[in-house]
Amino acid sequence: MEVLSLYIYPIKSLPAIKINHSVVDKDGLQFDRIFALYDAQGIMQTRRICKGLADYLLELKGNTLMIYSKVLEKSINIKCYGEGHESIPLNVWDRVEEGFADKESINQFFSDHHGKKLHLYLIKKNLTGFSSFHDDSPILICNETSIAYLESKTDVKIDIMRFRPNIVVSSKNPFDEGIWKRLRINGCEYNSVKLCSRCIVVNQEPSTSRADLNVLQLMEPYTKSSFKIKFGLYLNPLSESIVRLFDKIDVVE
Repeated sequence: MEVLSLYIYPIKSLPAIKINHSVVDKDGLQFDRIFALYDAQGIMQTRRICKGLADYLLELKGNTLMIYSKVLEKSINIKCYGEGHESIPLNVWDRVEEGFADKESINQFFSDHHGKKLHLYLIKKNLTGFSSFHDDSPILICNETSIAYLESKTDVKIDIMRFRPNIVVSSKNPFDEGIWKRLRINGCEYNSVKLCSRCIVVNQEPSTSRADLNVLQLMEPYTKSSFKIKFGLYLNPLSESIVRLFDKIDVVE
């Protein structure tokens, strides 16, 4: 196998940026899910509960993230590193991370876009635990061969971006990813953690968040396990490295 596509999502639940290469460390691909939006009650905003998160365009220039709001028809630039002010605890599903609050002008940009008070936070890096706003593990790998199999069985086109992968591959057989325990890419080994349990977000068209296709129902006969629909494999990198398009992927175990 080889790396067919690479994606990062600098702000959790906002659109992806397609990249050609990335530094990889214990927190995953560089700049992936380093920001997240929270409401006034301290609830992290995701596509499950917040409308309009698809209505942005993102571009990365060095350490600067450029964000264009389709709603406001204007853009802002955000630095992808901390400003040195105090961090605060933030709930990320079943764990607590720390984040730096961004400038009020940036918060206002997102608040105006969504029509409610929102705050943008940058993750605080730490040496021991995780340092990103990912759901479970820092990297998600998806297999195009599995998607092609589902399409052949359902006669429905399924955009792999519904599953928000970091790394896209194509294996010899569909659902091979379910038996991978350890992979090696460009000298770096990755432990498999578990298959990703999918939610209603996969039913949304990726560029609009409009619910247009019951993908969960289509997938159920082929990907259901322990009463959950599962697709995509979570990975933990075991060392620092660089991953590039067309890098060879070896199944170590």
